[in-house]
Amino acid sequence: SAVVLFITNGLNLYNTYRTNREIVVGQQQLIAKEAAEAVKVFVQKKLITLRVSAVAGELEKHSSGRERTILEKLFGQEPSFRQLVLVNDQGRDIAKAARSVQQDLKQLTPGLRNQIFSQVRYGENYISPVYINESTFEPMVLIATPVQNVLGDFKGTIIAELNLKFMWNLVDALEIGNEGLAYVVDRNGDLLAFHDVGLVLKGENLKRLEKVKQFINDPDGVLERKANVTRGIKGTRVVSTYVPLSVPDWAVVVEMPITEAYSSVVGNFIFSLVITGLTLVLAILIG
Repeated sequence: SAVVLFITNGLNLYNTYRTNREIVVGQQQLIAKEAAEAVKVFVQKKLITLRVSAVAGELEKHSSGRERTILEKLFGQEPSFRQLVLVNDQGRDIAKAARSVQQDLKQLTPGLRNQIFSQVRYGENYISPVYINESTFEPMVLIATPVQNVLGDFKGTIIAELNLKFMWNLVDALEIGNEGLAYVVDRNGDLLAFHDVGLVLKGENLKRLEKVKQFINDPDGVLERKANVTRGIKGTRVVSTYVPLSVPDWAVVVEMPITEAYSSVVGNFIFSLVITGLTLVLAILIG
């Protein structure tokens, strides 16, 4: 009886462990999706601000002297904007505004202008790859949205340099359990947002991490993004997963210490093990 009971309860213990492990994986993926949605909304809100300002300010009319005033008002509405440029449908600059007179948008090269125009003239938004500011060493990105008249005709584009340091507080405020953390990387594996700002300013590249490497090698999103145990950004063993944002081409990686992630699994396993042991002892005594 004891042997039969041992085998039966052993199989039940293993099945309980697998079930609880799948629950942990599902919870981890849900947390990652919520974190990714928060970061995606951060960028989308900036694009919406640009588009609303273009419509409300009637920038498609290119009225002399009004455009710069409208652009400067945007700085008060959105602190993350560092520079703004209004371009007409011929690619000529109509108005510029910057937070500092010493700032110059060197990244807006003729080639990049053509790339922006080829995308926004069809009503789509544009988000550039991330680059590092030469003076502040902060991550920046260019975003652009079309300027259209009431009929929807393309009349130009409004381009903004977005300072990603304002995303740091958002990522730092994400609650990933008690000791978990989240961070944002681009397609090259460069760290864009993390609670340790020093790593971001240093331009830390995280290609060495398994989940970041998986994101880099999966541009089409065909690989299964299942949470598993791996080495984390701090060098410890964690349960990690990631969620790509697609637009922009970034990913949010979520990590949770293995002891915290599997605490419920270990607790249930120990409880079941104790019950099994007591049952076996009782079976032997009765036998």
